[in-house]
Amino acid sequence: YLYLPKKNPVFDVLSRIYNRMKDFASRKYFAVIDYSLVLDIHNENWAKKHKLRPARIPAGIDYDNFYAPVKDITGKSKAKSFCIMGLGALNKYRQFGDIILAVKLLRDWGYGARGLIIAADIWNEHEEKARLEMLIRENHLEQFMEMRFKPASNEELQKAYWGSDIFAMTMYLPPPRDGYGWGLINFEAMS
Repeated sequence: YLYLPKKNPVFDVLSRIYNRMKDFASRKYFAVIDYSLVLDIHNENWAKKHKLRPARIPAGIDYDNFYAPVKDITGKSKAKSFCIMGLGALNKYRQFGDIILAVKLLRDWGYGARGLIIAADIWNEHEEKARLEMLIRENHLEQFMEMRFKPASNEELQKAYWGSDIFAMTMYLPPPRDGYGWGLINFEAMS
């Protein structure tokens, strides 16, 4: 059941119906599935709930591809510059505005914070893009926030991870989903 709320009430009702029907139709195939490969406990529990036999496997992260030594951003100097990075497809559930507001708050406290958000606009989210750009302007962060709305190459991602100090996973999925956001980007950032 992968329903997400829609702004238009008609689309919202149709989306609920569609996802319920799709969920019901999918269940008839569950009986013939030997194993369900999952990457985490959340999906393992989902599979068990739906009477599937889950087998948890580790995520396929190319650790060497993203590895960089840990940076020391501690110290007595608040003026020391550091970058908070966010990554993912542009949509309102990514909550990229939280990164913008964090940079504003940290700068107000005297820290040399800046932000980088790579949010590929693959779904033509013009309203969300405009909202984020307005949030940057309203908080006078034009010189401290970098927004990229195009997909990044592997090399660009490496440089972005290596050039950042803090990674923020800002995903939030509202009920009936459970607020759970998972992605390979978390593991890439940890590498």
